[in-house]
Amino acid sequence: MKAQELFLELKDKIRRGELTGKLPSIAEFVRKYHISHNTVKKVLDMLKMQQLVYGQQGRGVYVRNYIKQKKSNNRILIYCDLRTLHNTFYLRLLNMLRQKAAQGDFTIDLITDIKLAKNMEYLLCFIVKGDDVATMRTLTAGLDRSKLRGINLEYRLNGEDFIPGCHNDNFSGGYMAVEHLYKHGHRNIGVIACAQELPENIFHYRLRGAENFASLHPDCHLVSVNVSGENSSTGIFDVEKAIDNLRTRQPELTAIFAFTDFLAMQSMHFLQQSGVNIPDDISIIGYDNKDFSGLLFPALTTVEENAESFADAVCRVINEAIAGRKCPDVPPTPPDLIERASVSTRLT
Repeated sequence: MKAQELFLELKDKIRRGELTGKLPSIAEFVRKYHISHNTVKKVLDMLKMQQLVYGQQGRGVYVRNYIKQKKSNNRILIYCDLRTLHNTFYLRLLNMLRQKAAQGDFTIDLITDIKLAKNMEYLLCFIVKGDDVATMRTLTAGLDRSKLRGINLEYRLNGEDFIPGCHNDNFSGGYMAVEHLYKHGHRNIGVIACAQELPENIFHYRLRGAENFASLHPDCHLVSVNVSGENSSTGIFDVEKAIDNLRTRQPELTAIFAFTDFLAMQSMHFLQQSGVNIPDDISIIGYDNKDFSGLLFPALTTVEENAESFADAVCRVINEAIAGRKCPDVPPTPPDLIERASVSTRLT
């Protein structure tokens, strides 16, 4: 059964009232429908996006009770461009924020045109991701800076252009990835980075985290290469040159940390076509835990950004604003390591 087929079946049962209360666990869905864990996860995300179900941390997923929520005067605007809405992490985050708003004393309004914010009354306006400093100045011109917050801004603005907010801990993510490879006996590690040619952004933090771990372990030999020139329609980078570069500079290369799951997937494809066995010859770790990462052969070990913990951090900022207090200094949200089969232990 495909994800779309299961989604339609469950949606129909919920609409008819045949499915209520707590949903079966992911493992139960896997056994009943003979599908993968990732397929079930995708279906649950689709149901959440349609506001048919909601999750409770540590308890499971529940069918939503269609009681009309009262409209709160504490309106929170969230601006993100249309490209951002293609990102699985931000879709999960926005869905969780809507669920928390239904349980709290605020209302979430999502806008894709920042000009709308200039004519609206709102408690806070969050900007998702962001852009370079010049673009951000233009984007936020005329907005009340005291009400502006950031959600994972790719470019942290400095000085008078600084926007406080919530961030994923990309430094820890980079550190964690290389540490995992090191613990499995890898000492000659290559990094396929991206966006290093751009102004300060999240990928700079990932590289610094990876380099920091290597600096603390003298026997860890880390080489990195930056790929650029992404094809916007396919998301394809030229990883062949990047891997050739790494293997030339590090002939004893045994592991690769790729800054995205797409880069990791493309690296696996190229290496396997070249006769390289993964993970026995070269281990690979990615970043993002995309839906396809568990379907690859071998299944991809990856770093996952925790959308639920991030939503909790955003809500702390919102609740402080509702209480009339100053925006708290929220520490970056640490990621999780998803261990799968693309990393093997190397005897040293």
